[in-house]
Amino acid sequence: MSRRTLLDLLGTEQLPGETEMKFVEFCVWKQAHPALQQILQATGLTDQIPELATVDALEPLADCARKAAELARSAGLPVMAMGAVQGTSSEIEQMVAAATSETVDADAVSFHAARLIGWASWSKNNFQTGVFKVTAEEVAYGEQLQALMDLLGAK
Repeated sequence: MSRRTLLDLLGTEQLPGETEMKFVEFCVWKQAHPALQQILQATGLTDQIPELATVDALEPLADCARKAAELARSAGLPVMAMGAVQGTSSEIEQMVAAATSETVDADAVSFHAARLIGWASWSKNNFQTGVFKVTAEEVAYGEQLQALMDLLGAK
């Protein structure tokens, strides 16, 4: 099964609900959370990192991202850095909304987590070319595929 085909099963009721919830946890805590930390580091908003380190629930994660976006605006970050933080904040808010809705949207969580990995890569590479972002998103989808295969016990 190709990566896209397997990930496309998210939200189709073809995967066990418990598997999807564990997959969502992987995307949030193994991908999105570390990506936000990397973005804060790369953009100089390091004062936010200790607060982020204590976050262990979705709404506080979204709050931390919103606060970072506000700090980026007030700190007068360069345009690219401010854009990365604001884009990250938006992605996290959308990811949290998808993860906390009545019917969890694992596919949307997957999408936003991969995009966050992209923002982090772009930030770590000093906002150079968008190639870093695209490549990192593809790597993130590969990690997601592996996580989903592990959860399903596939080889």
